[in-house]
Amino acid sequence: MFVGGYTGVVNDTFDVLAASAITGEFAVTNLPALGAGLAWNVHYSSNSVSLSIASAPPPSGYDAYAQQITNSASRGYQGDPDGDGYMNLLEYVTGGDPTNSDRAARMESAQTNGCLALRFTRNTNAIDATLIVEGSYGVTNDASWVGFATNFNGSWGGTPNVTESGTSTPVTVIAQDTAAPATNRFLRLRVTRP
Repeated sequence: MFVGGYTGVVNDTFDVLAASAITGEFAVTNLPALGAGLAWNVHYSSNSVSLSIASAPPPSGYDAYAQQITNSASRGYQGDPDGDGYMNLLEYVTGGDPTNSDRAARMESAQTNGCLALRFTRNTNAIDATLIVEGSYGVTNDASWVGFATNFNGSWGGTPNVTESGTSTPVTVIAQDTAAPATNRFLRLRVTRP
């Protein structure tokens, strides 16, 4: 928290520590929040540590996507400001619009050679989220879900049971289940973000 009404200005610099020799860096820096468009930079040298205020980079990825949502309280991953039943993070990775009800996040299942496949769309620009296609033999609270295809940083990592088609975003994804055919098998898409 700042005192005396100080709010911070780009290029303000603060000496934090001076010593004859400094090794390592702080594991955690708990710094007060700055105004919009500002960010802290921590500078380490062999004998000092200082802080400076810089212009914050413009939002990108999910953060830029969430800026479309006018109600800031609804911008979180679990928000659903358009009321279409699809949470923001799911709409982001599937190419949906968080401000207008749409069906982009809808998933479909199909069966090939007795095995299930999950079909959905993927926003190829959403590389700051991880998509995990999981399968289970039950849907109870204690059911065990096992991932069989993961998209990290925009890549399925050569997973042979996943195909993508389309030339522009969003593309269509088909993730073929790797488990043996079963009479009761369930698939889901789990989305996480660091």
